[in-house]
Amino acid sequence: MEEVETWFQLERVSIVNCDMDCLPELQFECPSLLSLNIQHNQRLENLPKFFLRQMSNLTYLNLSSTKIHELPNEIITHLFNLEFLDISRTKIKSLPHELGNLKKLKYLFCGYLFLGKLQAGLLSNLYSLQVLDLYPYGYVEPKELEILRSFKGIGMCASTNEILQQFSHLPIVNINIQEIEGLLTLQLSSLTSEVHGWPKDLQIISCTTIQNIVITNRTKINLKFLRLFDLPKLRSFIWRIEPKEVFPMLQLVQIEACHSLTSLHWVLHLPLLYVLVLKNCDAIEELIDEEVGEIEEDKAITTFPRLKYLTIVHLPKLVKISSCVLDFPHLPKVHLEDCPNLKRLPFKPDIINNQGLLIKCEKKWWEILEWDDATIQSQFCSNSTEEEEITEFFGSKDIQLKELRKKNAKGLQLEPFAGKEDIFNVLKSSNFVLLLDNIWEEMCATMGAEEMIIKVECLEPDEAWDLFKDNVNLNVIESNENFKKIAWQVMRKCGGLPLALKVVGKAMSNKKSVQD
Repeated sequence: MEEVETWFQLERVSIVNCDMDCLPELQFECPSLLSLNIQHNQRLENLPKFFLRQMSNLTYLNLSSTKIHELPNEIITHLFNLEFLDISRTKIKSLPHELGNLKKLKYLFCGYLFLGKLQAGLLSNLYSLQVLDLYPYGYVEPKELEILRSFKGIGMCASTNEILQQFSHLPIVNINIQEIEGLLTLQLSSLTSEVHGWPKDLQIISCTTIQNIVITNRTKINLKFLRLFDLPKLRSFIWRIEPKEVFPMLQLVQIEACHSLTSLHWVLHLPLLYVLVLKNCDAIEELIDEEVGEIEEDKAITTFPRLKYLTIVHLPKLVKISSCVLDFPHLPKVHLEDCPNLKRLPFKPDIINNQGLLIKCEKKWWEILEWDDATIQSQFCSNSTEEEEITEFFGSKDIQLKELRKKNAKGLQLEPFAGKEDIFNVLKSSNFVLLLDNIWEEMCATMGAEEMIIKVECLEPDEAWDLFKDNVNLNVIESNENFKKIAWQVMRKCGGLPLALKVVGKAMSNKKSVQD
């Protein structure tokens, strides 16, 4: 990091997602530095000794998504001006009581740390704190929950009914309800209130007695992520209002090991649902069990309007996703596995037009699928080997794109499966790039033209040379025999194509020497 000597002048330093395993030693103070962000450096395990000691005026520190395993002691002993601290997704296992010395700390993020119960008395010492995120594994003792009422946002775990019953009085943003016994029915409205705002992330894990989730709210709940794991007796969601009205912001639904659940029809019209994951749900026979007539009555409303990822794994009784075909206007990724009784997919013929469409499934299962429109299956290709049990089927256009990318990679002397970033990195160092494709043919087909009317003939060498000269710097070509010879060779490579001659000629028009 060559610019480290300039740090003493800087107010903000950001070293994000750089795959660093160490940071530079600082031999000087950085009195102007207010913000340091080193998140997403997955190999970083330690900070250099005395590193943070040089930043006594720091107000913002983000160490998230690193492998730092212990809260640096210098944070407690030297960063008394710190207002924001994020240690989420690190290896830190506990918060020292001395953290309470940071009297100016307003935001403390400890997401996805296995902290368990927060030390008694720590919160009362952090009297400037406004936001505390311990989600999903950390929690606060019931007797200290009163302190959180004045906060602006909280994320935490509820593992007892005593904690859960106080959530309606708290500004809970992220909730994990885990291993609460005796809970038969969960009223979603009991988790929070309009006064404090609604949660964004709700996770319920291993509550083995819960049977129903009841949604009675008459107002919108801005929940974005809903995850349900290991709820063996959960039978149903009971709605007093249309799901799309109460969940207008819901983007992810993930349900696993809910063995009594029989359907999930309410996901059909969620306006922003982006990801739907279902795994190990033994009782579901029909995912969308609404009557065909009910779906057809709503045909003016697109089904799954934003869905991008659909995963259905190990639903042994699943016979059908829906009794009628559904819209999936933006769905590119589908993973279907271990659903032996599922014989049909509810796709319309236009599913093949979805950009980047890929279906991952068992090859033998794919081969015996039944289709209302046989042309759909015929438009999928796979590049798997015969030995592979699980394979990926691409829309034929996407397989063609993969083959084209392979050819381009070979021409650029790259590995066969080089990605678009690799190809771009080679091309960006070139003086010019000439791309020839069939885009006009595809546009004509899209516009409904029945045939290609204009046919461009290749020019004879003399005509091609004249057109080429019209587009280059003629003075430079005529002034140097070597340059003239190179220009003639380049012209011949264009094969007499008028567009190529003009584009390449223009690209050479600013060249002043053979070296250029």
